[in-house]
Amino acid sequence: ASLGIDWIYQAKIVEKFQSTPLVVDGVMYVTPSPTRLHQLISLRIIRLFDQRFVRSGGGSVYVAPLDFRMGENTVVQPDLVVVLDDRAHILSEEPTTGSPSIVVEILSPSTSRQDLYVKRDLYAAREVPEYWIVDSVARTVTIHSSPRVGRYRSVVTSLDVASSAQLPDVSINLEDLFSPHYP
Repeated sequence: ASLGIDWIYQAKIVEKFQSTPLVVDGVMYVTPSPTRLHQLISLRIIRLFDQRFVRSGGGSVYVAPLDFRMGENTVVQPDLVVVLDDRAHILSEEPTTGSPSIVVEILSPSTSRQDLYVKRDLYAAREVPEYWIVDSVARTVTIHSSPRVGRYRSVVTSLDVASSAQLPDVSINLEDLFSPHYP
């Protein structure tokens, strides 16, 4: 049985916990605000994709909070979302309905289980073509791609340079990505 989404209740949760909940199949998850390193990593990945789109076009990048309704009782707010031009139609509504081209989640102690399992399975089932899991503790980026029948068929974990499966000209040096300081 579905719990449904009571938007007034969700607003009260946001107000009380200073956090925006994730709702997957009617189950609500509440998480704390991201760390400074999480924010730096997010900024660097945003810049990476944004510079690519400014230079060559072909899509756009968005940062949380931005709701993606991925089913009747499923709303997520990925850390970063890339929407390539072939999927731009999903941006015509708020909250966005449909699957983006690339989703990036940066692991935090409070969200790692959701990002590694719940969201991975959700994104594969909704045929998100590419899913990045950024782990600042292990200093890795794992890129899942080629979803078929609810599972990702390709998984690449990078230790030195991470490259997008869909945008081969987009790559980032992990030493730079995980630096707690500006160069």
